[in-house]
Amino acid sequence: MISSLNNYIIHGIRTNIPYLNALLQHKAFIENKISTRFCDSHTEEILQSMTLAKKSKPFDVLLFSYLLFSLTGNYRAESSLWECLGFWRINNEMRVKIDGREYELELLHRIGNHFHFHFDGKDYKASLVRIENGKIGMILNGIHYIIYASTDKKCISQMTFEGFSYTCERNDILIEQEVFSLAGYSSSLTDQRVVSPMPGKVVKVNVSAGAEVRKGDVLLVVEAMKMENNITAPIDGVIESVNVKKDEMVDPSTELIKFVKHE
Repeated sequence: MISSLNNYIIHGIRTNIPYLNALLQHKAFIENKISTRFCDSHTEEILQSMTLAKKSKPFDVLLFSYLLFSLTGNYRAESSLWECLGFWRINNEMRVKIDGREYELELLHRIGNHFHFHFDGKDYKASLVRIENGKIGMILNGIHYIIYASTDKKCISQMTFEGFSYTCERNDILIEQEVFSLAGYSSSLTDQRVVSPMPGKVVKVNVSAGAEVRKGDVLLVVEAMKMENNITAPIDGVIESVNVKKDEMVDPSTELIKFVKHE
């Protein structure tokens, strides 16, 4: 059961997989001293054991698997060459943020998928063996590891290693900048998109594909934190597509509406 949980990979939402994993390894559970109040009685201990177990994982495995994932251009299918390279192409010093904490390291040398790093006073040799459907095979200082990875549109990656997930990002990746207004509009370099300013539920859709709208028109309404937020048109244009429907849950990464600007 523990092995199955460690290989059950879900990214994008929080799950109770680490909790279940720790529960299975609790002494009272192993000794079959359980009841319907087991979780009420032992959750605090289980949460503490989860924290200790996550801290006990070899951090270098997580760090260098993420770097191999991002530096080989696998983190994003539509990434450009510049996004894959980042600033390290002219400066080998890199900074990586993992679960909100920043780390500095140096890329000493690279040949193909073989890398030589310096971190925390030590040298590391890491090689990407394979990557398939988010499953990464890596050899780090002669030892083989399996890690799972995914990434979102902002190039923030989720890495899962032995049942625990971590949020990872590099500060040198060049991504398309987005500017959000209070109306929930996001303008990018390549298209015209409307997004929600926060997670919520669509409670009203006022437009359909092909409709002409004027700046300030209410396109749809998103309910979030018990408040209704009017999502308005930022400029005059024509609705190209409506990508959500009433009662659908959305977040800031969801493209609600795409439109074409009036020439």
